[in-house]
Amino acid sequence: MDQRMTPQEIVKNSTEVKESKMDWKKVYAALHASIESNKYRIMRHGNTLFWYKIDKPKVAQMYVFNADNYKNVFKNTTMFAQAMHKAGYEYVYGETHDINMINLMKRIGVELNCPVKVEDAGQDSKGRKLYRGTMYV
Repeated sequence: MDQRMTPQEIVKNSTEVKESKMDWKKVYAALHASIESNKYRIMRHGNTLFWYKIDKPKVAQMYVFNADNYKNVFKNTTMFAQAMHKAGYEYVYGETHDINMINLMKRIGVELNCPVKVEDAGQDSKGRKLYRGTMYV
């Protein structure tokens, strides 16, 4: 069994935070403040945090903080998609420069028989290509 991390450890060890070289404590503080603002929610599966904003009724914008291996993040993200479906969401979307996350979404879409749309979203602040993935849950 994999070690269960605390939410702080997940943020600290997440790929996105490590690659951005951001201070994980500041990221965690911003996450905490956003949840207290009641505009954002957080869901956890394994060592993956799904931070999402209710963009409009039945639509959520998600951000993923993952400190798990590929096999587990696949399972975690599948569970997140199923939970969002059960909660009545029509779709969730997010942006990433990590093509592996986009490919993961596509694989989950096939597994759950739900459409996934991928679009070019320009570049991030570091000049990396961004992808927008939308999963119709």
